[in-house]
Amino acid sequence: MIAGATISEISGPITMYVGLFEDRTEGQVSLPLPSGTVLGLYVESTEDATSSSDFTFEVMKNGTGTGMSVSIASGENDASVVTPQPTFSTGDTFSVKLVAGSDAPSAKLKYSIKYNLN
Repeated sequence: MIAGATISEISGPITMYVGLFEDRTEGQVSLPLPSGTVLGLYVESTEDATSSSDFTFEVMKNGTGTGMSVSIASGENDASVVTPQPTFSTGDTFSVKLVAGSDAPSAKLKYSIKYNLN
C-alpha cells in the first residue's frame, strides 16, 4: 500500500506533523493504522534544500519517533529511506514529523510511504 500527503507552502523554522493533513500538533493529524510495517519513506520539495538541515522528516508511531528519518541534502529536492522498518499494531497511530530549519527556503513538500499490511 502507498499513502502520502502534500504540505502547503512553508518556510523555516517550523515543525509540522502530517497525516493526510498538516498541523503543528501531532495529535491533530495522526492516523490509526492496521497492523503492518513501513517499508520506505519518500519525500520531495518544490525547492532545492540549501543545507542538509533544511527539511528533515521522521515517521512517528503513537506520537514518538521511530528512527526512520531522512533529510533532503543540500542542492537536492528529494530523498528516501528504507531502514529501519517500524512495525505497527492495529490501532497504533501514524504521522510524519517535518522539521524545517531556520534557513529553509519557502517550499511545498510531499511525503509518501510504502506500507506492508501484516
